[in-house]
Amino acid sequence: MDASMMGGMEGMGMDTSSSGMFFDTDSALARTFWYIIAAAVFLALLLNGLRACDVWWRRRTARTKSITNPTRPRNFLTQCYATATAIVREATYPQPISFAGRWFAWLSPPPLGRLLLLSFYWAMIVGILTWKSIAHDAYYYERVGFRAAWVSVTQVPLVYLLVSETLGLVSGLSYERLNWLHRWVSRTLLITVTLHGAFFLAEWVRADFVAMELALMPMVRYGLGAWGVLVWTLVSSCAPFRNMAYELFVLQHLAAAGIFLWLVYSHVPSYAVYNVWFSVGIVAFDRTALFCWSVYQNVGIRQRGAKPSSRWLGYRAELRALNKDSTMVTVRDVAFKWKVGQHIYLRLPKIGILESHPFTISSVPSKSSSSVSNDVRLIIRAHSGFTRRLHRRALSSVQGDAVVMTAFVAGPFGAPPAWNSFETLVLIAASTGASFTLPILESIIDDPCCVQSIDFLLLVRQREQSSYYAERLRSVIARAASKGIRLRVEIAVTCELILCPCRDIGSDGTRKETQRCRCKTNYSPYTAALSADPSDGPIPSPPRSVSSDIEPVDEGREKNFSPASSSQTSERRSFLTETPSLGISYTYGRPDITSTIRRPVEAAAGEASVAVCGGRELVTAVRNYVAALSDGRAVHKGSGAQGIHLHVEGYCF
Repeated sequence: MDASMMGGMEGMGMDTSSSGMFFDTDSALARTFWYIIAAAVFLALLLNGLRACDVWWRRRTARTKSITNPTRPRNFLTQCYATATAIVREATYPQPISFAGRWFAWLSPPPLGRLLLLSFYWAMIVGILTWKSIAHDAYYYERVGFRAAWVSVTQVPLVYLLVSETLGLVSGLSYERLNWLHRWVSRTLLITVTLHGAFFLAEWVRADFVAMELALMPMVRYGLGAWGVLVWTLVSSCAPFRNMAYELFVLQHLAAAGIFLWLVYSHVPSYAVYNVWFSVGIVAFDRTALFCWSVYQNVGIRQRGAKPSSRWLGYRAELRALNKDSTMVTVRDVAFKWKVGQHIYLRLPKIGILESHPFTISSVPSKSSSSVSNDVRLIIRAHSGFTRRLHRRALSSVQGDAVVMTAFVAGPFGAPPAWNSFETLVLIAASTGASFTLPILESIIDDPCCVQSIDFLLLVRQREQSSYYAERLRSVIARAASKGIRLRVEIAVTCELILCPCRDIGSDGTRKETQRCRCKTNYSPYTAALSADPSDGPIPSPPRSVSSDIEPVDEGREKNFSPASSSQTSERRSFLTETPSLGISYTYGRPDITSTIRRPVEAAAGEASVAVCGGRELVTAVRNYVAALSDGRAVHKGSGAQGIHLHVEGYCF
């Protein structure tokens, strides 16, 4: 057997001659990879600690009332920290490229901050791949092939670590905030695995050894199988395929993850198998910890008292249909506390015995004694699969009574910021995104601390979709004044149905009327008031010349939130704004997102926070404008303008 043929056998992991030549360097670089990852986790932990100290100081100062604006930097060190934070925010918030539409939105690249992080990661991978490996000698293909193998197998534990729910306990970062990085590291892994196979294949082709290698070396077939699993995972994870049947996607994704580890274990040599066991350990620890936590929460280990809603196995869940699209699930007397902005995994065996889905908690945790129930409310929009079956079950109730069943929960998860550590809050949500922003508002009213001003904007397609939230908002508005908080609430109805005449004339000679979207017609009848709540007064109809300019906003597909000009906007909103009803201002048409954010931020004497929950287009518009506003006002750069924090919450992750 000639040298090239022997090299091909060594290339598939045989621990002989030339593989030993590369082992010391490759294994050292693999350790360097994990040193860098550990340093990144330590940095995240350090920054999280600094933020916690800053929040503690702000709250302490606000409660002692020793400083008027506790969110402003007070010395050289805090000013340097605030300036550095502002620069990082302006560089990481924007999303320069974003595609719209159902079939192309998933192709949008990540925001600039994530792209920068990915660039650092890719630079590290390229550096490790090429360090002392690019030399066109007899061992070129084998050396690069081995290096790519080490880089690939070293990334495997990181892929599994990035989906660990327990990772947040160490880094202060919630797992759903790292899910995007899990996907991109997996894609990078596929590239390095492809390089690993391509370089060895090139060597075998040169030696005419491909058929013999496949016949004599079973580990080659295992390696090809692992590569095939990675390709399948990449394709099936694309949004169009994932959304076709999400529950099926989750099951096959879990199965693929297990099969991949077995194939890698069968492929790699003994000196690299520790990476597989590292991955298995991560998964085992995470699943075991989550299982024990779930048992502790759902089985009657905790004494829940003699309340009627208490159960020894699971919780009492009540289902109510709010409207034709939304369901409210109330989980009674839960045995845990949560923070506003967190989510839980909900399992309803009667709806889907094997299905567990994440939903944002839409209620504020009780701070009263144990005699008061601690209920979790979830507002769930019906799409398909689990949520559609859930809504149908809620609609099946007799005389509007709640449908009762047993629920199992896991959580809460998420690491939201301390909302009452900012002076000004701007809360923006579309549709059921209010399940995220409304509890924030309610919690601030209960404990304002640093907060002095709140602007709340809710976008809905039709007014009836806001009725549940409007009821809760009126309760909040009634309490805001007593807390000394300036509160402004706006509900933007983007596609209200109105009655308008059609061209057909009935047999009795009268013109028929039909329901059409207000933004789809030039007709402005006074009968538009029929679509509103009579207790809130009539809705003024837009003039014929302008109503055609208004476009509907679909949940998850909002468009053009920034109007063509400010004068055009003010003219439009002057007659499309309804007289406030108990503190709630209803507007019709596209809202002016820029004005909603700019007005309170410019008036703020301390740090402001903008929280947005909605579809991709809404989030992108808010991202870009917050970054531009911060840069334009020269925040913490000598202008006196204070910081602007942004928190983004999506419909899914």
